[in-house]
Amino acid sequence: MIKYIKEYIFKYKIIYLYIVLSIILYILKIITPYLNGTLIDNLIYSKNIDIVLSYSLIIIIINLISIFISYLNSVTTSKLQMNITFDLNKKLILHMQKLPYLEVINYNSTYITQRMNNDSNILSLFF
Repeated sequence: MIKYIKEYIFKYKIIYLYIVLSIILYILKIITPYLNGTLIDNLIYSKNIDIVLSYSLIIIIINLISIFISYLNSVTTSKLQMNITFDLNKKLILHMQKLPYLEVINYNSTYITQRMNNDSNILSLFF
């Protein structure tokens, strides 16, 4: 299965956007627990309210950025999977057109179409 997807992985330039967004999202997910812990420590030990407010504001901003990047990442993933599925279906249809007619007629056309679409969708999900 990997060899079929390998040719599509870097065919689209949107993959680079997906990789960058994923890295940024992972970094933000790692930073958030540290900031929450620091905020709790400052709530317990610090008497200065400005530090607590600044950490709260930083946490809110990072969470909002994380939500926005997560949305962009899911849109990018959907586009990428649609493009890969389309290309796989196209390749399968071109292959089916080259097969001998007597070999193809033995199968139900609905079954073949359904099978091709399902297999293409499953392969694109491995990405």
